[in-house]
Amino acid sequence: MTKLSKQFDVLVARMKDYELYHVDDDIHHELTLLKDMIDEVEKRLLCVKKTSDEIYKVISKHTDDIGSGYLHIKMLTVDGELIQRGSNDIAIALDLNDDEPITENWYNLFSVRAFKVTSDIHNSVSNKIFDVLHISLNEKGERMGELNVRDPEDNTLNLIVNLDLEGICLTEQQMEDEQQNEKKKDIEIAMLELFKSMGMDKPNNLDEILDYVLGDVNETADPINWGNGDVTIAFRRWIESKGY
Repeated sequence: MTKLSKQFDVLVARMKDYELYHVDDDIHHELTLLKDMIDEVEKRLLCVKKTSDEIYKVISKHTDDIGSGYLHIKMLTVDGELIQRGSNDIAIALDLNDDEPITENWYNLFSVRAFKVTSDIHNSVSNKIFDVLHISLNEKGERMGELNVRDPEDNTLNLIVNLDLEGICLTEQQMEDEQQNEKKKDIEIAMLELFKSMGMDKPNNLDEILDYVLGDVNETADPINWGNGDVTIAFRRWIESKGY
């Protein structure tokens, strides 16, 4: 049987063929919401299967007693509790309004997504990293996230934000990319000052040099306290790499 997510991917591919939507338009927005819902449902079903397997293992211990017609079965208390808890867990997993499987990350299936909250939310929490504790849909079908600051020493209160508003949240990978872009801009300023001090014009292959210097600074310098000296050393290494 085809998984819902695979069938969804086929549908999206067909829609792309006929140019029925474009990135960031309303249809793409709705498809993103539907994809998230499908992923959650499939993971919940996997939770049900895993829980069912656990119950089966316990019951199978007593198959002979049940088959022989014994009315009284000796069962360890822990086994009875596992069956009881398992049956409850199945009901919880099938209830889309119950977020316990997600918040408790059953079987490590529901990964916690991290976002950088920008000043569009509130200046006091700008550039801090938050974990998403809970995601739900509001009456408009928009994803509302309950965010909690990751730093345990920070006293910032939880925030409820609309994850679908453009510019509100960035994924950790996007956040890293953004930080690297900012770092590259700072390195470019340092490089231009270096060229000026050396009486050089801006070289035509500046982008190539910047990519090398950025990689070298990332690899060898302090990630926070790097400075112009590290940029100069990296530039010298680039020159040496070219055999000049």
